[in-house]
Amino acid sequence: MAIQRRLLHTLSILSFCVAGTHAAAADEVPTPAEEKKEPPIQYTLTIGDETVSLTEGQTVAVEGTFANPTIRLTADPHRQFSRRGISFEYPRHFTFEADFDDPDEPNWTLSGNDFKIMLLIIVGRVSAAQLAESMIDQFGEDACSISESQSRITLGQHELSGTTVRLHLADHDFSQQIYRVEHEGEMTKMLILQDYVDAKGRHTREGKKCLKLLKSSFQVEE
Repeated sequence: MAIQRRLLHTLSILSFCVAGTHAAAADEVPTPAEEKKEPPIQYTLTIGDETVSLTEGQTVAVEGTFANPTIRLTADPHRQFSRRGISFEYPRHFTFEADFDDPDEPNWTLSGNDFKIMLLIIVGRVSAAQLAESMIDQFGEDACSISESQSRITLGQHELSGTTVRLHLADHDFSQQIYRVEHEGEMTKMLILQDYVDAKGRHTREGKKCLKLLKSSFQVEE
């Protein structure tokens, strides 16, 4: 019963994500402030032939003497997400949402125009298949079905296995790839990749770019 209650709570989170909205974190919930903050934009400062990486408000020392140097400041195209031992790069224009309504089960959602990345922390050991089946129970078989029961993806040096579901809601078709990130302990870390798909199940252009970025930057702290 405990697992079922946890899954229902998780599904309530996913239903908001599916609809494109998400409940804001409650102000009264005591949580680490850094985990609520959006990852900062990284900048590259070029002074002559020297380059320096920095974030807004950061003070850096640049070695050397410069006579009438050419200076250029550019924003890096990606932000660095790092929460609960999982880190990866994602496009800087994505919106960032942190939900700490339940401090034991925080979750984060990074949303582009078509593609979403979700990281869920769930108390207890929950499989991707369990979460997928619970989604079918909630949304119904007409709206939600398993399209791939043994999904696999390699992100960085880590091969993840899970389940892919296909959903049809509000006249839109999209998929959710649900992967459990293996680690020691009794908490479940669930990575969910959501994208709109066409009749042949093909990802959007944004989805393809984000998957490529995840595959090259994804890391899990051992």
